[in-house]
Amino acid sequence: MRAAQHASLPLFAALMMAACQSAAGSATQTAQSLEVRQTELAIQGTAAVLSAAETQLAAPATATATVLPSPTSTRRPTGTPGPVVIYDGFLRDTGRWADCGVCEYRDGELIMGPYAPSGVPAGYLTLCDDCGVVEDYTLSVDGRFVDGYTDRGFGLILRYDPATGSYVDLEITTWQVYGVWAYDAVKKTWSSPSLGWRYAPALYPSYGTNRVEVKVTGPLAEIRLNDVNVLVVEDLPAGPAGVGLTVGMHSMQVGFDNFQLEVPLTPAGGGGNA
Repeated sequence: MRAAQHASLPLFAALMMAACQSAAGSATQTAQSLEVRQTELAIQGTAAVLSAAETQLAAPATATATVLPSPTSTRRPTGTPGPVVIYDGFLRDTGRWADCGVCEYRDGELIMGPYAPSGVPAGYLTLCDDCGVVEDYTLSVDGRFVDGYTDRGFGLILRYDPATGSYVDLEITTWQVYGVWAYDAVKKTWSSPSLGWRYAPALYPSYGTNRVEVKVTGPLAEIRLNDVNVLVVEDLPAGPAGVGLTVGMHSMQVGFDNFQLEVPLTPAGGGGNA
């Protein structure tokens, strides 16, 4: 009995091994079938995506209309009001002072003079070429005496009439006096709306640099020397005219720096600067 049992054990083991191999083979086939099916699905999905992309590329583009806001006004837009400013630091010759005559650009200054005697009572001047003709404006410059006679003035041209050559200027001196003077080129005579030379403690004497500023509104000229209000001239000749720099007489050399012209914009519908 015990011998028969021992004889049947190898056969049982063989049957069990065959059953396991059969089950393993079946599992392998199932896994392979699933892998093939997944690959087929992936290929089908990729084909669908490519087909949709080709359809979009082949389809004509559809323009999207841009909706613009409705206009609320028929008036043209305007910029922010502000002045027109011309500034010159005299670093180089830009052609602005083409008629300067005896002039030199030196160390950031415009050096005017010394001029030789001309035989006429007029001073020596140079006009700001691109400033044009102006009526209401603010004009300023730094001026200093360099060399020569000290008993004569230099400064700003406030009104220059190109038709006659007549002009009005503001002159300062090394003696701490200033004046507004009008030259009549036809009569070759001088007059003074400011009633001659005036003393101004605000002026620096001798070789000091002085800031000269004039605000012109019609016939009014408000004068500031080194940021101090010193005089309002009420009978300046009105009307558009040129502006510039001047040396009042011969045999004097002066230096100018930081020239600035500020012109307010013309109100709509009104008169103003040319």
